[in-house]
Order: sequence, then structure tokens, then C-alpha cells
Amino acid sequence: MGKYKKEIIIGSVAVLLFIAVAILTFAVGIQNVDISVYNFISSIRGDATNAFFATFTHIAGKFVTIGMVIIFAFLLLNRDKSSYKQYVRNEKWNNFINLIMPWLIFALSVLLVTILFFVIKAVFARPRPVDWFLVDEDGFSFPSGHTSTAVAMFGAIALLVHNSTNKKWVKYTMWTVCALTIILVGVSRIFLGVHYFTDVVAGLLLGVVVLCIASIVIKATKTRIYLRKINKE
Repeated sequence: MGKYKKEIIIGSVAVLLFIAVAILTFAVGIQNVDISVYNFISSIRGDATNAFFATFTHIAGKFVTIGMVIIFAFLLLNRDKSSYKQYVRNEKWNNFINLIMPWLIFALSVLLVTILFFVIKAVFARPRPVDWFLVDEDGFSFPSGHTSTAVAMFGAIALLVHNSTNKKWVKYTMWTVCALTIILVGVSRIFLGVHYFTDVVAGLLLGVVVLCIASIVIKATKTRIYLRKINKE
């Protein structure tokens, strides 16, 4: 457990908090919290904010997600030329795995979180807040799939970069950009009236659980991405 202690602790806490949110939402009932948060966020609705959040929310939508997985197949593959040469010359399986592992972790994180939120949505079958809709959306509400996907997707990228460089400014910049993106995606779901606040919180926690699993895999496989130019600075 020592090597993965942080991931196990954070992942376990996230699971417990997810269960707590589910209990509060479906057994206790905290609709007043959902309504209060929605009223606060929707108070900034206007032409500019409507257009911004309606566009920004697609960053974690299914079509953009699929596109990013394809794009990052090129960007996240280990571009260390020596690894390619060793694989081509010696056909070493370990070198081939090393080449595809960054993208594989990224893609599987997205796939895992997608499977989980679809299953959980079906289990809880919470209707969406249709009276709040600013845009049309189908399917169930709990948890927010966009939010959990954003955490898994951008969190995986931040983790890969974090474990591939010693440059603190690179780590801080990547985590800050990814965290802000995740927060904005979550806020957009409430702003557009397609999710309750508790849906977004649950989606965030679900994404964190998947991210902890991804972090364990990254550590176990010692996965790195090619950042030679940045690391030389």
C-alpha cells in the first residue's frame, strides 16, 4: 500500500463522499441546496454567458471526447525516437508498450468513467431538471457525465505531465489549467439547467476515483510522456 497510499486514501474518501451525496440526494432530500445553487449560478445568465457556457460545456461532450482521444493518440504517444528505433530493430514488446502506454491510460480512463456513469445513471434514474433547461438534454441526471468525463480526461493529462517532468512551473500550470477547465464544465452543467448541483458533485467524485486508478497505473508502469524540450529548459 505504501507506494500507492495517497491514491488509495483519496480514492476511498471519494467513494465514501459519493455514497454520502447519493444518500443525501435520494434518501434525505436536499433539494433546497440544488435550488439555491442553481438560482445563484443562473442569476448571471445573459447573451454572452449563455453563449460561453453553451459552447464550453461541449469540451466534455461525447463528440469532443472521442475527438480528443483520437488527437491525443498522436500527442500522447511516447515520441522518444530511441524507443521507436529499439522497437523497430529488436521488436521488443516492452518498448512497444512504453510507446502506447500514455495514450492507453488516457483512453482507458475516459472509457472507464463513461461506463461507470452510464451504469450509475441507470441505477438511480434521476430525472433531469427540465424546468431549468436552457438547452435540450436527454438521459438521466445523476451523476453528471460531462463533469466526471472532464475530471478523468483532463486529470489524466495533468497526471501524465506531472510524472514526466521535474519542472514545477510546468506541473503547476498544467494542474491549474486542467482544474479550471473541470470547474467550468461543472458550472456549465448547472448554468444550462441540465443538472442539479448534487449531480455535478457526484460526477466530480466519480472522476476522482477513476483518476486515482489512473495514477496507480501510471506509477506501476512508470509511464512517462516525451517532454525532452521542456525538461532541458
